[in-house]
Amino acid sequence: MGRTYYKKRKRRSKDQQDSISLARECLALRRNYQNGLEMNLAALKMPRDWQEVDTKVALYAWKAKKATARYWNERRRCQRMEKAAEGRKLEVKRLKEEKRKLLVELERRRKDLVEIQEDVKQVLETFSSNIASLTEERNRLIRERAHLNRRIEALKKVLKRTKPCNIKPTARKALFRISLCAIVGTFTIAIFYLNRDGITAYSSAMAASYAESGSSDEEDAPEIVSLSQSKKNIKDRDNVLKQIETAEKEKKRLRNKERDRRLKEQAEGSKRKRQEKAGDGELEARMERAMQEAQAEDSDDKVGDEDEFKGIAGLSGESSAEGGSGNDDDDEMSEDEELTEDEDMDDDSDEGMDEEQPTPRSKSNPNHLPDHLFASAFAAKSAKAASKRKSTEDAPAPRKRKRTKTSPKDLIIGSRAIRTLTSGLTPKGAATLPSAKVRKFVDRNLAFKGGNSKKRGWERRPANLGVMRRGGPAASFVRNR
Repeated sequence: MGRTYYKKRKRRSKDQQDSISLARECLALRRNYQNGLEMNLAALKMPRDWQEVDTKVALYAWKAKKATARYWNERRRCQRMEKAAEGRKLEVKRLKEEKRKLLVELERRRKDLVEIQEDVKQVLETFSSNIASLTEERNRLIRERAHLNRRIEALKKVLKRTKPCNIKPTARKALFRISLCAIVGTFTIAIFYLNRDGITAYSSAMAASYAESGSSDEEDAPEIVSLSQSKKNIKDRDNVLKQIETAEKEKKRLRNKERDRRLKEQAEGSKRKRQEKAGDGELEARMERAMQEAQAEDSDDKVGDEDEFKGIAGLSGESSAEGGSGNDDDDEMSEDEELTEDEDMDDDSDEGMDEEQPTPRSKSNPNHLPDHLFASAFAAKSAKAASKRKSTEDAPAPRKRKRTKTSPKDLIIGSRAIRTLTSGLTPKGAATLPSAKVRKFVDRNLAFKGGNSKKRGWERRPANLGVMRRGGPAASFVRNR
């Protein structure tokens, strides 16, 4: 038994089905009409009303024609609707694709917005911490300045109340040495602690230095300090300075360690962000520059501290040397000379204390770039702008060529004016040239080329042929009758 194949039925719309059913009805009506005619042909013997039959046939034919026209109209309308539906499908597909692209772009913009908000938040936190640290540093410097001003005023009052004229010559040397050591130690420690956190140690050192010179306020003649006692005082002062130096170095080391830790954390955070999003390495570069500047600043501070303590050690050595030489001199002449020298040095020390007042040094913040970078950048921009402006100014202005206008010239000869046409009025192309018919008419009737053209008893000649002289009227200007 063989396999049976059948054709799959097409899916038709309602309009197509209606048109097909109408066509089938028309065909059935036509078949019925033909069958009826065949059946009635046999009955032609009987008398019939042929006019009525013709009318019915015409009516059926008209109905069949209308049904056929309606079928084809419906079919064409269905085809137009199918094309429109296909176009709408393509449009819907395009709109869906655009919607998908817009959603992807919107998601990407949302992610960018979140990242930008995080960056702004981090920058604001950094700025707020920098502002807080700067405010704290400013308040600390103001307090130190006020404290130093009070100490300076107290020193001035002590020096004013001191009367070296009433002191015995033997005790004046020791008093001068003690005052000089106290002043030098005070100003050295004040300079050393101007931008540091050793206020407590500084106050204790100041109290120790003023304890020796404070006895001059209570008694007219202070106690004589021996050489061994002065050496011991100097050693104690040196020990205090060394302790202060070690404490400051330890504090600085801890502070630098904490700052390096914060900078490393910030650098690691920026590195992670840079790995997530390529091209965002500006923050890490700034952190690295800040770390390099902090290291350079620490090295400068260490070098400055060593120089300061070297100067303190030199001063202490000089003061001890002066003490040793002073005890060896016992002559009256040398005592008088030293008295005059002591008075001069007292005056000089007063003037130096009035002139040299410590000024606080400003710490550079490692979170900010130095000013010279911005200055160099703006200088480069201004130099580029100046060079561009100079090049535009030096460029010579383009010279405009003066075009000579060729105008037709008139040559007046007697009563005639002959105009010479310029070359610019000649026709530019073949499209503007006259036709052969026009040229033939001009050559024959107007005789521009000098040929004879007789018509109606006169001839036409070019104007230059009749001009035989430059002055006077033209030939035959006045006819003789």
